[in-house]
Amino acid sequence: MSFEDLSIPESTELASGNIKWLVRGTVTPNLYLIATCVLADVASRPVEDFLFNTEIGAHVYASIYYKDYNRPYPYKDEWDAAILKDAVAAPAPVQINQSQVMEFI
Repeated sequence: MSFEDLSIPESTELASGNIKWLVRGTVTPNLYLIATCVLADVASRPVEDFLFNTEIGAHVYASIYYKDYNRPYPYKDEWDAAILKDAVAAPAPVQINQSQVMEFI
């Protein structure tokens, strides 16, 4: 299959309420990126093959697709923003050090 530009990753809400991410081709209708970093027709595979768990994951696979065709990834700024948004939304847990008292008998 020849190269086709991709759209920016977009979110979709499933019936279960979970948010997943997908990446469309911009020229051919019904072509979406799958986890093997190729475009596939949505009618030819299970819908789960086209869904990514996170926005960052969708950007990773899309950037690999572009790299495989020796082209620069056009959504680098949006990818960086997604990383920052994720870091702010889920800060690292704070570890609380507890002290213990020893009693000598």
